Amino acid sequence: MRQLRLLCLIWLVLLAGVFLLAARQGAVFDSSLMALLPESEQQPDIQAADHQISASFSNRLLLIFSGEQDESVRQAVQYFGKHLQHLEAVQEVQWQLSADRIQLMQQEWLPYRFSILSDSIRTALQKEEHDIVLKKALAQLFSPVSPIGVRLTEDPFFLFTDLITERSDNLRLSTDRGLLRVNDAEQPSYLLMITFKGDAFSLSLQSVLLGQLEELAAQWQMDNKEADITISKSGLLLHAAAGAEQARWEMSVIGLGSLLGIISLLLIVFRRGSILLTMMLPVSLAIVTAGAVTLLVFGRIHLITLAFGAGLIGVSIDYSLHYLCERRTLREGDPARDALRHVFPGLCLGLFSSVAAYGVLGFPPFPGLKQMAVFSVAGLIAAWVSVVLIFPLLPDRLMRQSGHITGFSPFRSGSAPAIVFSHRIKAGLALAIVLFCGSILMEARFQDDVRLLQTSPAELLQQEQEVQTLLGGFSSSQYLLIRCQEIEQCLQSEEEIIPELSRMKEKEFISGFQAISQQLPSFQRQKENLMLVDELYSAELKHFFGQLNLPEIRYQEALSPLLSEQILTLDAWLKLESSAALRPLLLEQEQGVITLIRLQGHISEATKVALDQLTEKSEQIQFVDRINGISVLLSRYRDKVVSWLLMAYSIIFLVLIIRYRMTVWRIISPPLLASLISLSLVSLFSPGISLFHIMALILVLGIGLDMGIFLQETRGSESTWLAISLSCLTSLMAFGLLSLSQTPVLHHFGVIVLTGLVFNWLLAVFFSDFHKKGLMNGRTE
Repeated sequence: MRQLRLLCLIWLVLLAGVFLLAARQGAVFDSSLMALLPESEQQPDIQAADHQISASFSNRLLLIFSGEQDESVRQAVQYFGKHLQHLEAVQEVQWQLSADRIQLMQQEWLPYRFSILSDSIRTALQKEEHDIVLKKALAQLFSPVSPIGVRLTEDPFFLFTDLITERSDNLRLSTDRGLLRVNDAEQPSYLLMITFKGDAFSLSLQSVLLGQLEELAAQWQMDNKEADITISKSGLLLHAAAGAEQARWEMSVIGLGSLLGIISLLLIVFRRGSILLTMMLPVSLAIVTAGAVTLLVFGRIHLITLAFGAGLIGVSIDYSLHYLCERRTLREGDPARDALRHVFPGLCLGLFSSVAAYGVLGFPPFPGLKQMAVFSVAGLIAAWVSVVLIFPLLPDRLMRQSGHITGFSPFRSGSAPAIVFSHRIKAGLALAIVLFCGSILMEARFQDDVRLLQTSPAELLQQEQEVQTLLGGFSSSQYLLIRCQEIEQCLQSEEEIIPELSRMKEKEFISGFQAISQQLPSFQRQKENLMLVDELYSAELKHFFGQLNLPEIRYQEALSPLLSEQILTLDAWLKLESSAALRPLLLEQEQGVITLIRLQGHISEATKVALDQLTEKSEQIQFVDRINGISVLLSRYRDKVVSWLLMAYSIIFLVLIIRYRMTVWRIISPPLLASLISLSLVSLFSPGISLFHIMALILVLGIGLDMGIFLQETRGSESTWLAISLSCLTSLMAFGLLSLSQTPVLHHFGVIVLTGLVFNWLLAVFFSDFHKKGLMNGRTE
């Protein structure tokens, strides 16, 4: 006993150390659904591209103000902009653009007016259609609208003006008296863009920023009751906040609901608060330890991990139930270690099966599932060690219920389950289940589309789509990736495929595209442009100035800038303010350079085929479809998990057969058949079977094995039937509520485990054979 007390003290000190380390690190919570998705199995450069594109918009929140009265909308934008820019959480608010700043951004390109040409001018010069260029120049010269401020001798053919005009025409935004107006909106609409500090998944940031927006909207509406203003929002912050709110709600419903249900059940059965508190001690230690270990391992804990971990309550209490149900059978004065001695082999095998089941969740490359595995395994081990080390040291009066157990007639002495069927009938039923379920599963549908896991509210998704349509948003998950040794090679490769992308745009396969070479042509292209402009000046400049009756000195002044032949380099481009939007499309690595071409609009299957054919022409170019890639990965890992599940059954069978010999089938058959039944029901009554349905079968195996193991260890004693039945009920309460979750991953786990445990318990009763030996009416030594 002294040795047990020492081990218990060491255990408590170890727990205290873990808790202190986690508290010192601080709790950081994550609500990103992407954390549940597989890590990319593609090349590291694709992962880097994904991260860079995501980072370019993850800390931005877009607001579009719309209304019938233009002046009211403008006042609203200015009101929000002036108030938001003073918030501590806000880094920058962009809601106005002065004429001076616009002119400065345009003037950045003036030195490169001969080496960077608009598409229309370049095409005309390539075809030597100088008359088109001259007509455009004359139209600009005599236009009532003043051209962009450049002297005639600096740009006599208005090449710079044509370039700036072409770029402006491709924008969805324009400036209207200093504000950013959305061009194609049905009502007067203006953009306000917030760049905030910190992580979009920060709960405090979400609360502060979104709360402030609500307050400003309410105040504005109060002060301007006649103004009807609509504010549409877009940004990762909104989806993160919606996910966090849903996770918080489900944590409270699932966690609190299962806890209250378990407490009520245990009070009805044991009728003593001291026993209830005793049972909840290992559960409490399990939950706190699981959270602390997860924080130490991952640095943050996902809210969905906590919601999933609520189901741990129903599993971790099993060890307490088996110990207490065994201890209640002891006579007065019997040492507490006798109870532990009787159930210890079962506790060990039960822990092994549960840890193996939950641990397998960590094998696929799913960061969210790895967290769930660590959380669950740490919690189970903490609960098991706490029961083994602490319970035998507790006073006997805390461990006994008052009087007999009432309220559950199946658990009263002498009435434990005893169903008499021959082995042939049992084998026949097992075969019938296998054949029936097999026929259903042969026709099963599968759902591997990652978009089915979308949890954001439909209203938020619709609002997001409207904003992106108005602004011409580019996809962050579908793009062309170009790998090269040097930036020049990448730019030339872009220039080779851009004509094909332009044709796809004309055919409405895509709405548009965005590439660095649209702003930064390759050195080769710029040299070609200079040659074309040289030819234009040589052939037409003198004649053109003669038509305008300009003196010879003006002709010489016009030739002078051309002689400088300025080329735009990568370093110079990166310093331009205008290049900010395209900088995320460039990745400079040790192995070389990567550029990206972002695509705009819905990418249909036909478009994907066309893009794949386009990229087949060059090994340097690859079409990346992250959504489809993850869906394919889900499908592949669904097949792998089936193999792992079969392997788990085989390993467990080999381990258990050493101890249980020919009776091992009684332990293995119930979870195996229950898994087939639950998966068949999902196939019949849901859109299809997902990877997460199949992974949940691992939990059915782990939890279900506990029943069979304890039945065999105690030879089907009444106390064991009480323990496994209560254990089944507590797990059902936890996972039954999990099946009500609106988060697809949790819902899939809950549905499978709920049905699997019900059928596992029924089949365990059916396959039990201890009644033949009269062992079902009490514990045997």
